[in-house]
Amino acid sequence: MAPLLSSNILTQTALVVGSANFIGFLLSAGLQTHVVTDLIGVGSFVLATLRLSTLQKHGQLWMTPLLDNRLLLLNSLIGLWGTRLAGYLFHRINFMKEDKRLEAFYPAPGEGYFDKSKSNFPVKLASFWGIQALWGFVAMLPVTLLNSASDSLRTVNSDASIKGLYTVLSLSHSAGQLFRLIPRSLYSSSTVVKEALQLGTAAIVSLPIITLAGGIIIESVADYQKYKFKSDPKNENHWCDVGLWKLSRFPNYFGEMVVWWSAFATVLPAFLLLPDTAVSGASRFTAVALSALSPLFISGLLTNISGVPLHDSNNQKRFGNDPLYQEYVRNTPTFVPKLCFDPTKVFKQE
Repeated sequence: MAPLLSSNILTQTALVVGSANFIGFLLSAGLQTHVVTDLIGVGSFVLATLRLSTLQKHGQLWMTPLLDNRLLLLNSLIGLWGTRLAGYLFHRINFMKEDKRLEAFYPAPGEGYFDKSKSNFPVKLASFWGIQALWGFVAMLPVTLLNSASDSLRTVNSDASIKGLYTVLSLSHSAGQLFRLIPRSLYSSSTVVKEALQLGTAAIVSLPIITLAGGIIIESVADYQKYKFKSDPKNENHWCDVGLWKLSRFPNYFGEMVVWWSAFATVLPAFLLLPDTAVSGASRFTAVALSALSPLFISGLLTNISGVPLHDSNNQKRFGNDPLYQEYVRNTPTFVPKLCFDPTKVFKQE
């Protein structure tokens, strides 16, 4: 019986994420610039994913019945998410030249070091980078633990009971079947639901990969739409309410939460469906609980700390007295985009 948690894999993620953020702290403190903050912070996800991928010996496990291509797809999608977001944020800060969120961490002209009455530079800045490293490690837990399970269970993947899980854990066929059902759902939802149910467990465990990709698309589109909106001088004194921002006040955050809840759902089959002959119950429970920390941490961060509260506070200061902005806040959901049409009437025959 093999443990699901490999201390080596967990350590590798901690080292990569921690080292990247430590270097980021040294650069930002030494140069007194926040230009590299998001590039390195989000970039550490990509570096950690690449490191985890190289630890899989010659890619042997990706092609075994145990996890099929689930591991490859998850690593690839998280790598894509991080590369896109890090590149976008780095481009944005170079275009905007400032990030008001981070100004409080840097000394004002003439301010010395360790001045607690002001920025307390560089102590406060170091704490920021430490929290960012913690964010990276916790958010990466589903990816790290799936790679950890792969590493730990390599010795038992010849077990006949594990091989039998190929039809359940395989993404190759069931995901393709789900994709083919999507366009048909626009015309015959009842038939599609019936067919999806017939796919059974295979459909359920494949769906998170599809929603993960969808979350990346939503976040990417939302970021692009807001960037284009803010780039137009005519919109300097107006809040973004175009495209996805008509349907949600924070569609980019919604997309990010979909990414990490989907990552969590993607790893669950690897932990829950493996037979008791392969893993212990305690190891299984620990892996699931630790993986759940990722989407819970991300959701809490975005809804209560650095996401919505910060932006809402800034927008209230700028637009709080504008009746149109007040109406936008009242009528637009914070996260989940509102349904802007009645689906029962879209294809109604006249």
